Amino acid sequence: MFSNPKPNDEKEGKILVATQVIEVSLDIDADILFTELAPLDALVQRMGRIWRRYGPVSKETAVDDKSNIFIWVFENGLHSGKSYIYETDLLLLSLKLLKDKSDEQKNQKTQIIDIKNWYSNLKVNRDKNTTLISSTIHEIFPQEQTFEFICSEYEKYELVNRLYDSELLAESKYLKTFFKTRDVLDAGYMSDHKNEAQKMFRNIYTIMAIPSSRKEEFIVSIKRYFNNQHNIKNYTDFKKNVLAEFVLQIPWRQKVGTARVIDEWLIYLDDIERENKKKLIRWCQGIYIEDGDYDSERGFLKKKEGLDDIIKIII
Repeated sequence: MFSNPKPNDEKEGKILVATQVIEVSLDIDADILFTELAPLDALVQRMGRIWRRYGPVSKETAVDDKSNIFIWVFENGLHSGKSYIYETDLLLLSLKLLKDKSDEQKNQKTQIIDIKNWYSNLKVNRDKNTTLISSTIHEIFPQEQTFEFICSEYEKYELVNRLYDSELLAESKYLKTFFKTRDVLDAGYMSDHKNEAQKMFRNIYTIMAIPSSRKEEFIVSIKRYFNNQHNIKNYTDFKKNVLAEFVLQIPWRQKVGTARVIDEWLIYLDDIERENKKKLIRWCQGIYIEDGDYDSERGFLKKKEGLDDIIKIII
């Protein structure tokens, strides 16, 4: 076990091995990340767990310029697992966008490549005896086995936007599922749409929730945060000092009908200025209040038919 954050006087290095849970709201700060390939938005989430102690106010000299994020790409299947967690199109396009960003910095000029045409041509012109994955790997890595580049926060934002461009993914299974899901949500997620929606959402493993037993404590913490005249009122600070203390990740399948969206009652809070309340509601979107309690040793204790159901979580 190790302390998080690491004490300033600690010299011993430690290794944390984790699954995709590392992408969600875990308050950890590491120096180096080794990860397998994933869609760009997932990669950016993982990158967000690196050097969190360096923020906008940090001096440039305080940040090391050595590579600290390493993305592994497996030639046969892209990743080490037997089953596909992510759609192949998303993985291959993410890899291509990363390579283009590296080439752009290496050539010291901006080059806008038509990714859609590149990918379409690759599908059409590849050797019939070669898989799409192998063709893409050999296209991206003709000689070099590695490539690297420096990526700013804004560049990460741009890369994710390019990946999910509607034209780029127009024919992909991912985008078709997205629009189908949106239509179900627009229809109200009720009656005959409910079963269909549940099928679509079966791969959503966790939701963000606050145990109902800590609701009043959460309210006190919110008011203390916004009434403090000295702290910085931004989402990063609010997440670190308030949400991280109360929000848990619980299995979506374990969510019962008693779960309530948190912003439904935030609008009725007193003693918070109007503009701050707008920020608060925006920052808390997607968080639920779930009937139950939290035990530091046993995890989240969900109330169900009068019994406590223990759900193990990582905090």
